Amino acid sequence: MIDQERCTRCGGQVFPAARFCPRCGTALAAEEHTTDSEAPPPGGSELNAWEWNNKGVALSRLGRYQEALECYNEALEIDPRHVNAWANKGVALSRLGRHAEALQCYDKALEIDPRHVNAWGNKGLNLNSVGRYQEAIMCYDKALEIDPRFVRAWVGKGVSLYHLGRYQEALECYNEALEIDPGNALAQKGKRMALEKRR
Repeated sequence: MIDQERCTRCGGQVFPAARFCPRCGTALAAEEHTTDSEAPPPGGSELNAWEWNNKGVALSRLGRYQEALECYNEALEIDPRHVNAWANKGVALSRLGRHAEALQCYDKALEIDPRHVNAWGNKGLNLNSVGRYQEAIMCYDKALEIDPRFVRAWVGKGVSLYHLGRYQEALECYNEALEIDPGNALAQKGKRMALEKRR
């Protein structure tokens, strides 16, 4: 039997790899993690913040969010201004359904680095998950100011607009995403759904 998860909006069962809830159409795209790509600073045998963060990302990608959360906490114990650890902690908390705490982590990451595009995108996705669509749109707009080619922000904004009943604007966002990434399945599905609602 294949493990299933629940949609954070309607509670319907969804497969872990699903991009949309088959019951309510909510986007289920996973938040995006931010790894530390630079080489870790030289040190002793103990893990440093860079290594704890990347270990957390690896565990998150395996669906082991509680263990990932512990890694991000370790990274932040070593370096309380580690922006990627804050952003990734938000991802883990969101996946555990702890949305209010996740928002606090995204806010902390954005306090440290207001141009952290993944933190803006993930905050928007988290807000979408709890039905705070207007606030999510503001986050996606900030992300798009930083990176106008950030496909996830175009799709997320489209989802927000769709749920607000603003189908033409949602369609425009999905079209923007598809212009950048023509094969994006989320944008394709969102576009179909928005077109159906416009009829």
